[in-house]
Amino acid sequence: MKKRLISVILTAAMLMTALAGCSGKENTPAGSQESPAQQETQEASQSAGGGKGTKDNPIELGMGAISQDPATTTAKYRSMGDELAILMDKVEEYSEGGVTIKGYWSGTLGGNPSMQEQVMMGELDMHFGQPMSSNDPRYGAWNLPFVYDSYDEIIAAVNPVDGPVFEVSSRWCEENGVHLVLISMSMMRSFINSRHEVRVPEDCKDLKIRTYEDDIVNTFWSGLGTASIIAGSEIYSALQTKTVDAMEFHLSGIDSYNLNEVATYVTELNWQWTNGGCLTINQEVWDSLDPSAQEAINKAALDAFLFQAEQELKDLEELPGYLTDDLGMEFITLTDAERQLWIDYARSLDATFIEKIGQEAFDEYMAAVEDAKARVTEGTAYTLN
Repeated sequence: MKKRLISVILTAAMLMTALAGCSGKENTPAGSQESPAQQETQEASQSAGGGKGTKDNPIELGMGAISQDPATTTAKYRSMGDELAILMDKVEEYSEGGVTIKGYWSGTLGGNPSMQEQVMMGELDMHFGQPMSSNDPRYGAWNLPFVYDSYDEIIAAVNPVDGPVFEVSSRWCEENGVHLVLISMSMMRSFINSRHEVRVPEDCKDLKIRTYEDDIVNTFWSGLGTASIIAGSEIYSALQTKTVDAMEFHLSGIDSYNLNEVATYVTELNWQWTNGGCLTINQEVWDSLDPSAQEAINKAALDAFLFQAEQELKDLEELPGYLTDDLGMEFITLTDAERQLWIDYARSLDATFIEKIGQEAFDEYMAAVEDAKARVTEGTAYTLN
């Protein structure tokens, strides 16, 4: 329920309380009955996260996600959906029933930009997905190409314990009225197409490439082929009808979307880390929670982070064989020389990226990334063990 409506309801309830000469006690005295206005106030407050989130005063938080519900999908590789299910279970367990989360899966509440805006506006309690540069230009920094060289660096950067990228991102989110709970290790994105092998940037010049809604992503791919923004729900049909020939995508999602049926070639590009498992909650909702409820959510988030990272790393070991042997695709691994051509192309666009993100945000993000890389090199980085 929107905050404006909640405000009106709460104001009406307060006036009624004053007129009735209530004692100010939080609970209705035994034997008395709550008025319809008081009942509606309590329900509205709880639906918006206004309760404390304890056993005696439980609340339910609504959360939108583009991830598929693992209880209904048949996908073999689904670390993000399983992560979210574990998060929801652990929040209820650690809060002893004080906080429950109702999940709205598969983008039923809209795409990532829309759901993040709903959280910013207080129309949705939580969002699990990827805040976009359309929500804040600084968020485009998360999508910079060829920034990380390994998953160890990503874990060091984004973990919720001491990750320098997590700390920078938390500040950006807070300035948008959103509390950042979790950045998952997530995954790096590769490239699939239905036409031919792709090994170097020049191989893309004859391809129509699907991209998602982000300035950094579209700047990168527009310089290589014909790039078109297409919603995630339409990617299968776009490849099937030859509206596009190719798309950048994460390896573990190929099976989920049955993309092997409409594409043959997979290039393990790892061109971009995607902040696809970012858990945010409206700041006012977060501030309204009892400290024990906040602690329960944070503890559950760390469990979820560790699970997704460990599961995704296991999946990545299996995926090349699964994509080729089981799904009949052609898996292409780049040489160091071929990969360097992609990196050089990416760095040639840094000035354009800075214009879109802002110099300050670019510098902040890159400094945090370099901090994480240095920790890995020095052996002081946060690890899964």
